[in-house]
Amino acid sequence: MRFGACFNFIAPGKEGISPENIRTIAECGYDYLELPLSTVMELSEEAFDALQREIAKTGIHCEGCNGFLPASQRITGETVDEAAVLYYVENAFQRANRLGAEFVVFGSPDAKTVPAGFPLETGCQQVVDFCKKSAPLAEKYALTLVIEPLNKGECNIINTFEEGCLIANHVHHESVKVLVDYYHLMLEKEPLAHLEAYGPEHLAHVHFAKIQGRRFPVSMTEDAHYAPFIQTLQAINYQGRVSVEAFTDDLSSDAAQALAFFKAAFGAEE
Repeated sequence: MRFGACFNFIAPGKEGISPENIRTIAECGYDYLELPLSTVMELSEEAFDALQREIAKTGIHCEGCNGFLPASQRITGETVDEAAVLYYVENAFQRANRLGAEFVVFGSPDAKTVPAGFPLETGCQQVVDFCKKSAPLAEKYALTLVIEPLNKGECNIINTFEEGCLIANHVHHESVKVLVDYYHLMLEKEPLAHLEAYGPEHLAHVHFAKIQGRRFPVSMTEDAHYAPFIQTLQAINYQGRVSVEAFTDDLSSDAAQALAFFKAAFGAEE
């Protein structure tokens, strides 16, 4: 298995992907970076080139991106500008590809939350249509688009792993898979049976954070639900990536402890 770190909660905006934070994650021994794509898209071409150079200096690679769509790229509701959204998607996928990413996480609550008064069923179909149109672009840039279910406090659509998998079934494209996030799974109290049932076909990525405060996990003893979740991943023979996606007040210390936790919990100790 490979262990990485998301940068969207480490610090606000462009501060999160600072050279210092990238070096810290590399020095802690993580296998890869997972950078927020909407933040990367805000960079000028010169700043983007500089980011690539900074990453190259560390020896670590950006294997994936989260934070896909900004709020300005609405995909549900009555104000969707499909041409503008797909233009953004292609340019975002192109940058992700240039970073060396192999997957893009599609959580994007601000872009996909169905507006008040708009039919949820119609919004769900809009998400399916968006994924169907994005899938060939993902394939073009050698990417997998990974649907991320989010808890109801953050988004009113695709709240469970099961729902994410049903969306993927409707899209029916090899470049569209699903993510399971321990934090969201636990908040929604979703049964692990869903992960067992749908995971072998659809699971392509894992996010992890401690429930309390969405902090970096550091020990198996801090949450009784860690073991059943990890055991379920092992039971379905998941061998992919696990990214910590969490807040921190001390990145160096928290990141080091979280990596040690992952290696011990998943039986990947050196």
